[in-house]
Amino acid sequence: MASHEKETEATEYYLPSKAFCKWHRMVFPESPNHPTLSQARTLKKYFSSLDRREMHRISRLLSDEEVFGTYKRWSSEYRTMWKLWIERKGTDLAIVFVNKSQ
Repeated sequence: MASHEKETEATEYYLPSKAFCKWHRMVFPESPNHPTLSQARTLKKYFSSLDRREMHRISRLLSDEEVFGTYKRWSSEYRTMWKLWIERKGTDLAIVFVNKSQ
């Protein structure tokens, strides 16, 4: 991982819930159950800052009208883009804090 990526990962990246919903529709267009804004608030917390940054980048590739305003199904281009991102970035490191007083 490059040093700028380490700095980026150390800083929490804010992803708007609407952008998460948009990203989900773009990457998983065939899914019958896309997250609501309320569900997106919870789901996006399961991804790393770098993942959220990439989700935001992908969500900006199409306008809101193209994603939310039509029932058009596009190709798997955005899913492929996401899969390549996951493969390139490698594994995430999880840090878990344990309360020993219990």
